[in-house]
Amino acid sequence: MRRPVRHHPVVARPETSARSRGLALVEFAILLPFLSVLVFGVIDVGRALSAWNEAKGAARGAAFYASTAPYRQQSTGACTDPNNASFHGRAEGGNEFTFEFSPTLPCKSGALTDPERVAVAGETMTVTAVRDFELLTPMMEGILGPFEIRSSVTVRVTK
Repeated sequence: MRRPVRHHPVVARPETSARSRGLALVEFAILLPFLSVLVFGVIDVGRALSAWNEAKGAARGAAFYASTAPYRQQSTGACTDPNNASFHGRAEGGNEFTFEFSPTLPCKSGALTDPERVAVAGETMTVTAVRDFELLTPMMEGILGPFEIRSSVTVRVTK
């Protein structure tokens, strides 16, 4: 046997006037800049944290190599890639990074003859990875200025 079909009454929508639709559009236009700054700000914070993690990895990679080969810091002279700490740091964190070493030692290959500075085993060396960071929101970059992401690692020289 067939069941009777029940008809639901149609719910009447209240009439919206053109004025109330225009008011909603004006409210949205007022809030849109604030919402976009908020969304892009959250995205920029996430990007900055990711870049900081990359900087930590780059500094650790460069510091590990520099601790075993303290005279091979930058890509100069006999210390061409991949035989230097900067190359190993960029391999860990990316090519955007530059590195600062403290103390700065000259590039030496083979036996040391009359070095300007001698690295002693057990001495500490600090490696800093540096990278420029651009914000997605040009207005915020205009207010806050340019950013640098920096991370430092201190190691003991082993050789």
